[in-house]
Amino acid sequence: MKSNGYSHKKIVVVEDEPHTRLVLQVLLKRAGYKVESATNGKEALSILEDKDQPVKPGLLLTDLKMPEMSGIELIEKLQEKKIQIPIIVFTGHGDKHILRKITEYKCADFLEKPFREDELLEKIRKVF
Repeated sequence: MKSNGYSHKKIVVVEDEPHTRLVLQVLLKRAGYKVESATNGKEALSILEDKDQPVKPGLLLTDLKMPEMSGIELIEKLQEKKIQIPIIVFTGHGDKHILRKITEYKCADFLEKPFREDELLEKIRKVF
């Protein structure tokens, strides 16, 4: 299912913790999604700026607290560069300031760690 070069089945997962990243990759692949992963916002930005991809990702699933470039910094860079992609943010460190920022940046949804697999998959289905 493609529209304007974007895939409704390709997700970029941004998570610095290796075990969590692997669990997300396995879960999403099992659910039928193609997954590309990054360990921080800087790597994710590089993936999202790659114009040579045959199919662009249709969703960004990002943690907030990461080395080199946080999830908020990634979202700000995407807005600066006018890269539009639905974003679901997840974090184990949620607070009112972060929730306000996520709302301000018009992210599609938010999850607090730890979250249930079915909860994540339902939020992804709603975005697509």
